[in-house]
Amino acid sequence: MKIVFILPGYAYRPIGGYNVVFDYAEYLTANRAADVHVLYYPYQLGTPGRSLMSRFHSQFKQVVVRSLVKMSRRRELDWRALMPEVRTHSWKREIERLSLGAGDAVVATSPQTAHLAANLVHKTSARGFYFLQHVEDWDVELEFLHSTYRLPLELVAVAPWIRDYCASVSGRECHVVLNAVDAQKYAPGPPLSDRVCVGTLLTPSNARKRAGLAIAVLNDLSGMGIPCQSFGTCDRPRDLSPSVAHLSNPTHPELLHFYRTTRVFFCTSSTEGFGLAPAEAALCGCAVVSTRNGGVEAYGDDFVTFCGDTQEDIRNAVLEVYSRCESAQTQVERGIEQLAGYSPDDAAGAFADIVAPDLQP
Repeated sequence: MKIVFILPGYAYRPIGGYNVVFDYAEYLTANRAADVHVLYYPYQLGTPGRSLMSRFHSQFKQVVVRSLVKMSRRRELDWRALMPEVRTHSWKREIERLSLGAGDAVVATSPQTAHLAANLVHKTSARGFYFLQHVEDWDVELEFLHSTYRLPLELVAVAPWIRDYCASVSGRECHVVLNAVDAQKYAPGPPLSDRVCVGTLLTPSNARKRAGLAIAVLNDLSGMGIPCQSFGTCDRPRDLSPSVAHLSNPTHPELLHFYRTTRVFFCTSSTEGFGLAPAEAALCGCAVVSTRNGGVEAYGDDFVTFCGDTQEDIRNAVLEVYSRCESAQTQVERGIEQLAGYSPDDAAGAFADIVAPDLQP
């Protein structure tokens, strides 16, 4: 069985959503003996969304990266190497040559790739799927986004709130397969009483992450004498207090050290597809404070402290949890037990049962 994942171009830096797709591609290859392909399909000039100049700029970047990858004969990106059995492609015509048929599957992973997946399904009779890791209304017009939910593709979402949104727009059913974090890669550190820092993820490029709000909270807490730290793929933000430590593009060992020295990890997002960073932090033994953003609520009701979405709400919630190590430690232990009980293989297996039900482990 051939399975084709279609990603919206190359990612220039680590992206959690791409990692999930890569994990599922490798699982289907290694555990279900599927013939898996990944197509990097760049943002198309004809796709409704931002201005024509913005689309042209995105397309140009993808062409440049695609050429560099071809010239260097590299099969993967610097930040994530795929197993060699998963074949990657840079051109749509390479997928058209695969001779897909009724027993195969095509998986769209974004609004920009949904129509290509639907066209391939129409031409080949393969089964079509649309893997939804967020309501991606930032790169396309809302009307176009909603139209993709009505394409002849089975919907698979990573959180109940995404399922409910799609159902309200399209009136269609949608599978839910929660993401998972590998507990072996994010093992717990010392108890909260041995930690002193407050930490968060900063993503200025995504307005829904509300980096400005997170920076304001960090600056407030740092001004109170609480050690604070942040990390992200971004450079150090200019308005971040000099007393706040910042890690840019941390390695995995650096990220583990960040989490294991953080007593309270907080999330300021207005919406989260799933909320991988808070889950990683929780597995590493952090107490987690979060706004109600859909994604973190998908898994955190039993151990996350939820709060309002103002600077004062978040700061006060962090201070309250920071001051009660003993009871917060009980929440932390519940979180570790819950998250460790649902592995990436469990998630990938559930996804495989939907996309390739005839392929058994």
